[in-house]
Amino acid sequence: MLKYWIRWHGLRFKHRLLGNILEKENLKNYFNLINNDKPINLMSEDILDRKEFSKKLGKLILEYKLSDSLVIGLLGEWVQVSHL
Repeated sequence: MLKYWIRWHGLRFKHRLLGNILEKENLKNYFNLINNDKPINLMSEDILDRKEFSKKLGKLILEYKLSDSLVIGLLGEWVQVSHL
């Protein structure tokens, strides 16, 4: 029961955070989106507009030629959706 309460209140919090972007009829699709850990397949699915960042990060990884291991850390605010 606690699991569902947390999921519901988390959804309500995230829905308020995004403002009026989402219509109520799309709430089910939105719920699937925020709980989905699958990679995107199409650029049209990149709702956070991370294409350029991802390209640069991929290039950095591919061009790393040292024999030492490579460690990458990503830092930033948890929710940055101001451009939506």
